[in-house]
Amino acid sequence: LSGMGAGYLYQSIGLSAGEASIGVKFDWGQPNDTGAGRIDTVVVSLYAGNGVFVGGDGIDIRAAGLTLLDTASYTTPASLGGGVMFTDTAALSVGVPVGTELFLMFDSGAEWPVVDNVQIIPEPATMVLVGLGALLLRKRQA
Repeated sequence: LSGMGAGYLYQSIGLSAGEASIGVKFDWGQPNDTGAGRIDTVVVSLYAGNGVFVGGDGIDIRAAGLTLLDTASYTTPASLGGGVMFTDTAALSVGVPVGTELFLMFDSGAEWPVVDNVQIIPEPATMVLVGLGALLLRKRQA
C-alpha cells in the first residue's frame, strides 16, 4: 500500500507449524499530503490456503476460496500536516493443520495509508521450543 489509491496487498508467509497464533508487527501511517477530516484505516487479515490457490497481479485473495482465519483493524483520523507513522502489532489466530499455507493481507479500505516494515513474530510457545532445541543441540556438541 503506497498511499496512491484504495487497494490491498497479500503474500504467502509460509506453512503453518501448528501454532495457535502469530504476531504481525508493521509500520503504517499517512503521507505528507493528508487532508484533515478523513479517517485512515488499515486492516490486517490472515487466510488459510486451499491447496490450489496461486496468487498474482489483479487476483483478489478474498474471492479466491481461501479461508479467513482472523483480522485486525487500525483506524486514525487524518492530521492536517500528515507524515504521521504508527507501529502496531496484530495478534492473529491461526488454528489450522500443520502444513497449511498461510497468506497475510493488508487492505487500506481507502486511498491513503502506507504500510512498511512488516515482521512476522512467532507465538511465545514456538519461541520456547526453538530455544529448547538450540540448547539441546549445544549440549550435544559439548
